[in-house]
Order: sequence, then C-alpha cells, then structure tokens
Amino acid sequence: MPLILVLYVEDLFLTSSETLMIECKRELASEFEMKDFGLMLYFLGLEVWQRLGEIFLSQGKYIVNLLEKFGMIE
Repeated sequence: MPLILVLYVEDLFLTSSETLMIECKRELASEFEMKDFGLMLYFLGLEVWQRLGEIFLSQGKYIVNLLEKFGMIE
C-alpha cells in the first residue's frame, strides 16, 4: 500500500495503512519536532470527514457563513 505525504507550509498530512503511518510518524519524529493532532477536520477551508476507506470534503461551513453574512440563512 502506498504512503501519501502532503506538506503544506508547516502542516504535514499522511494517508496510508495504519502500520505505515505509525512507522512514518515515528521516523519523522526522530528527525523533526512535531505534534500529532489526529484525524484532519479542516484543510484549506474545507471540512473533512473520514471513515474507513472514505474521505469526504465539504464547504458547508463556508456556505452557512455566506448565507448568514447576507441575511439569507432562512
């Protein structure tokens, strides 16, 4: 199974099998100071939901904010 590593500014995202991610995080932590914040909830303004084998991206929060801003929430 491949390991996908995405680095954006100072944020690092990993996706793969649990075993590969644990090994990769351990190796990276031995070289760099890092914190594990668990599952991703937001990325570049997108909401992120994750389930086994699935990732769902949404701009729902952004849309609600726009509707509120222009008084169109109803």
